[in-house]
Amino acid sequence: MSITMFSAPRVAALTAAALLVFGCGPSGTGAGSGDGDGGTTGGSDGGTQVENECPGGTSTTLSGRVVAPNGIDPIPFALVYVPAQLTPFPDGAACDVCSDTTGSALVSTVTAVDGTFTLGPVPTRADQPPGESIQLVAQKGRFRKVENVTIDQPCGANGSTDDVYALPGKNQGDDTIPNIAVVTGDYDVMECVLRELGLESGSFDLYNGIKSFVGGTPGVAGQFNQLLDDLDRMKQHNIIFINCSDNEFESQLTNASVRSNIDAYVSAGGRLYVTDWSYDYIEQISSLAPVIDFAPTQSGDSPETRNQAAVGKGGIQTDAAVLDDGMASWLAAVEDVTGDEIISDAGKVHIEHFLGDWAMQLDVPQTDETKVWLEGPVSGGGLSGVRPLTTTYDHQECGRVLYSSYHTAGGRRFAPDDPFPSYCGTQRLSPQERVLLYLILHVADCIGDVE
Repeated sequence: MSITMFSAPRVAALTAAALLVFGCGPSGTGAGSGDGDGGTTGGSDGGTQVENECPGGTSTTLSGRVVAPNGIDPIPFALVYVPAQLTPFPDGAACDVCSDTTGSALVSTVTAVDGTFTLGPVPTRADQPPGESIQLVAQKGRFRKVENVTIDQPCGANGSTDDVYALPGKNQGDDTIPNIAVVTGDYDVMECVLRELGLESGSFDLYNGIKSFVGGTPGVAGQFNQLLDDLDRMKQHNIIFINCSDNEFESQLTNASVRSNIDAYVSAGGRLYVTDWSYDYIEQISSLAPVIDFAPTQSGDSPETRNQAAVGKGGIQTDAAVLDDGMASWLAAVEDVTGDEIISDAGKVHIEHFLGDWAMQLDVPQTDETKVWLEGPVSGGGLSGVRPLTTTYDHQECGRVLYSSYHTAGGRRFAPDDPFPSYCGTQRLSPQERVLLYLILHVADCIGDVE
C-alpha cells in the first residue's frame, strides 16, 4: 500500500471539502456523496490523516442497512459517515440547516430507499491490520447512531446489506433522538406511531390534551396549556406533535402570547406536527396561516374563523395519490420487508377513518418551501374534488410544519382514563400510519433534505 502523508494545509483543505458536501447538523451531516468520493483516513487514535491508496484500484468499503429503532422499517436518505469529529447537537429547537455544520465527515454516503448503503473508500490507517475498528455514524436529522465497526478486510469489501444498524430508541451516550413532545388527543394517537417506530416509553414527553389526564407512565410532563404558555419549555423540544382533538383547548388561541409563542417556536427551528381538528394551531398564527388555504372559501393570507374548515364528510374512504417518488419507493420497500399491503401499483394509498366534519385543505400554493405529499378525491360541506391531504412546509428556512387532514386509524380511539401505552394495542400499522411514520422522519430531518 502506498502512503502519502498530508501537510497541515492539505488536511484543512480536505476538511473544508467534506464540509461542503456534508451538512445538516453539528456532526457533519447533510447531503453526502452517494458514491463515496473524498475518502481520506484518520486513525482511531487521532493520528495523522493519510490517503487510503489500495493496490490495483481497490479500496476499503463498508456495506450495511439502516433501520428504524424498531429494527424493521428501512430508513431512506439517512446519512452514513465516518466522522472527523463528533460534537453534540445544540439543545432544543435550532435551525438544523443542511448547509451548516461545526463538524466534518471523512467519507459519507446516503442510504437508498430500502435503507441500504455502501460506504467507501473507508478510512484506515496505513499499517492497519485486519480486525481493527472505525467509528461509523448513521443519522436521520437528530436520530443518530454511533457504532464502532470492525474492518476485517482492509482494501476490500466489509459487511453486507444484511448487517443492520438500528437508529436509537432513546438518548444514551453518543446515541441521540430528537427531544419530542406529544399532546395527547381525543381521536389521534401519534404517540402510538412513535412507539411503533421504536421509541421507548419515557423517551418523549406527553402533555395532556384530552379531558382526563393520561397518567401512570413515564414521560408525563404536564398540561397542554403549560406547554403553550411557556416559550422556553416549547423550545426545549425539537418536535411538538398536536394530535387531533375536540375543541376544549382551542380557546388558548385567543391569547396573543400563545399565538406569539407558536410563531417564535417554529421561527426558532421547532417542528410542529398537527392533524385534523387541531389545524387551528397553524391557521390562527398569522405567519403560518398563508401557506395552506383551508375550506370553505379562499381566505388568502388572513386566518379564518376557528373551526371553519371542519366541513369534510365523515366515514368516507379514498385512494390517495402519493406525489413524492421517494415516499412511494419507500412504501414499496416496506411492503417487501413486512409483507403488508401498503401502496398500489398505481402509486396510491388507501386512506380511511375520516371523522365527521374533518378539516379540509382547499389548496396549497406550490413554492420551494411547500410540499403536498398525498392528495385524493374527497367531499363535504358542498365541496368535492381532489384535495391536498398531507402537506409540509418550511418556515423562514429554519422551522418546519406538517398538517394532515387524516390521522391514525380510527380503531385506536381510547378511553380518556387509559394510561399510555396500554391503549396502543399490538395491531400492525395501517397504510396511512406508514405514511405518517415516513413523515415523522421528514419532519425530524434538517432543512434542505438529502433525498
